Amino acid sequence: MTSQRFVDLFCGTGLFSQGAERAGLTPELGINHWGVACKLFKAAHRDTPVHQQDLALYDYGQLPRVPGLIGGPSCKGFTKARGTHKPKVHDPLRALMGSIPNALEAGDFDWAVVENVAEVTEWIRWDAWKLDVELCGYSLRVHRLQAEEFGSASERDRVFIHILRGKHRAMPDWAGVLQDLRRPGPVADDVLDWDYSRWSRLTKPDRSPKVLRQWHRAYQDGVWEEAVGRGQHSSSGVPRFLFPYYGSGSGLTGRAVTRPMATVVAHDVWAVTRWTGTGRADRASSWEMRMLQPHEAFAFMDSAAPNVTGVTRRDLMRAAGNGVPVNLGHAAVSAALESV
Repeated sequence: MTSQRFVDLFCGTGLFSQGAERAGLTPELGINHWGVACKLFKAAHRDTPVHQQDLALYDYGQLPRVPGLIGGPSCKGFTKARGTHKPKVHDPLRALMGSIPNALEAGDFDWAVVENVAEVTEWIRWDAWKLDVELCGYSLRVHRLQAEEFGSASERDRVFIHILRGKHRAMPDWAGVLQDLRRPGPVADDVLDWDYSRWSRLTKPDRSPKVLRQWHRAYQDGVWEEAVGRGQHSSSGVPRFLFPYYGSGSGLTGRAVTRPMATVVAHDVWAVTRWTGTGRADRASSWEMRMLQPHEAFAFMDSAAPNVTGVTRRDLMRAAGNGVPVNLGHAAVSAALESV
């Protein structure tokens, strides 16, 4: 198995590839439409070519002849994370799922593992997509996995579609294989960089009233008390928690640091806040805050942040949120290889 090579479609920064590498495999090629992602992928996989290419326009006949294929097509056309899900007709992001059967038809792979949000199975064209894969000469099975069950410090609920060459194959259940890979992961407090130098007063003059309302709501909901009650809020005894700075934090008003981090998304959401140790804890003026930083976002994805110059903080946050947690990718690929 260790000599097997694979292609990573929608490779992003290469987090899914890192998971496959932990399973003993070697990336042969990465493909992504976004130049920043290609730059970050190359920094992490210096010996692997990466093509900047829109996969909707790609000539799949150029794919190298290797045994494996992994890929995580965009979830934005399927996810319900931002509320009511009413997909657009002919959504170009949703249509990228068609890249998988295109690659299978042209590449003659032995196996593939495809990642996406669970809502992909509710897609009106889901059955047609599965039939497309089968018509290319493959069988498939869907597995639903949670990152926090495989040692990750963040929550991420995803489906992995296991594809094997050959029609009408008896597709294995991953449950037995995955059992050996399940392990508890760290909590948010273990990953957050409490020594980070740039904090600001929560009540500084230009702070948005909406942000203060979000903080008050989280405080009143007792997310810091949950941690205090368990005696695990911090090694120093200082109350601290997370609250949604932008948006509504996937419907949450706050987040205790004694839990895994919420799903890392491709934009700023979460602020980290802590009591200064002076003044009453129920007064916002006694607290300080900062935004979640890229090195923390990548740590929640089980990886170190890429050390690349000329990439903005915004792009790094986007790159982290678009990835597949390394531990989760490792578990999925390891399970798939058991049946190859």
